Amino acid sequence: MKSQTLLCERTETRERIKLHQLIDRLMAGLAPEAVNRKSLIINDVNPWIPVNTDENMLAFVIVKLLTTVVNQTESNCIHIDAISTGNFTSVQVRDHVSSARNNYVYGLGQVQDLLQKLGGAISVSSSRTRGTVVAFSFNNSQTAA
Repeated sequence: MKSQTLLCERTETRERIKLHQLIDRLMAGLAPEAVNRKSLIINDVNPWIPVNTDENMLAFVIVKLLTTVVNQTESNCIHIDAISTGNFTSVQVRDHVSSARNNYVYGLGQVQDLLQKLGGAISVSSSRTRGTVVAFSFNNSQTAA
């Protein structure tokens, strides 16, 4: 009897995707939890911003971030926006409640690891006037690994 060894190799699939459409699809899955928490998620991303990156990795990062924000807030309006300049795209998730009580840092370790693979980083800031902003940037050029 022959034995076979199966090797599973993860291949990164980089493709040109429209960020707005990806976020719309991901928001649909989070809408019920947001409604349960009396919150609303609004996609303010320009519909024409394309990115060249691994869609699965980016989707995981966005879902993890949105899930964290939705679970940490109640009766809130959560906005998602993005800016693309050159080879980098920056995505911001903002809640409008002054949220010194919110702690988004816990649970984002996996997000940071994936963002590093995408050539990016994450930051969290909070102020009374702007609420809490979780921003992440990543390299969206075809040559990034």
